Amino acid sequence: MITLLSFLVIVLLIAAAAILFIRDVLQAVILLTVVSLLVSILFLFVAAPDVAITEAAIGSALTTIVFVVAYRRTRGGGRTRGGTNRGTAMQPGDRNISAQEGGE
Repeated sequence: MITLLSFLVIVLLIAAAAILFIRDVLQAVILLTVVSLLVSILFLFVAAPDVAITEAAIGSALTTIVFVVAYRRTRGGGRTRGGTNRGTAMQPGDRNISAQEGGE
């Protein structure tokens, strides 16, 4: 039992540390989900099943959905009906249409 708990804690710490070094946002969200699921398993081992269920539902499922939806809507490739990409900043060389219309 102790060896299984120590193994889970080591894997949890490695996954949590790996989040800091991942450059891709979606990979970091997936690792965050793994960390949350490992924490919920640890809560089961310390006899807190209600906290484990809450952590699994909120920490891994709902948070992952919110992060992925937010990522897609900002810069992950989510497009509006008009065909423009929302949430992208202007790049050097892009035209500022409102400044051209204003006569500046």
